[in-house]
Amino acid sequence: MDEFIKNIKVVFAKYGWTSVDGGSAILKKNYDSAVGQKTALLYYNFDKEYDYINPEMLGEGRNCLASVGCFKRSSNKESLIVALDKYARQIDDLANGSYAIKLHRNKQSALTI
Repeated sequence: MDEFIKNIKVVFAKYGWTSVDGGSAILKKNYDSAVGQKTALLYYNFDKEYDYINPEMLGEGRNCLASVGCFKRSSNKESLIVALDKYARQIDDLANGSYAIKLHRNKQSALTI
């Protein structure tokens, strides 16, 4: 397995992402939402110049993780790990900020009061 993908899997595992077998997605993470469970997927792609990853979680008829953009491979391993960690946190923050997930969290909070 490519070193870049290994680093991605190690870093994202800290945030609850798990491997996906088959298909073009390499990782997934489930989020509880007001409309049921939502699954975020992380795709690995490459072209002539770059290897890159990009997330997707459909909500409200669109990819609600699109604004985080794609992540291109860095050549320096130390800076790569730090950058991947920051990227994973940005994805998690964006997913947790989606309307259906916030609504679910607020509902759960109200039930525990």
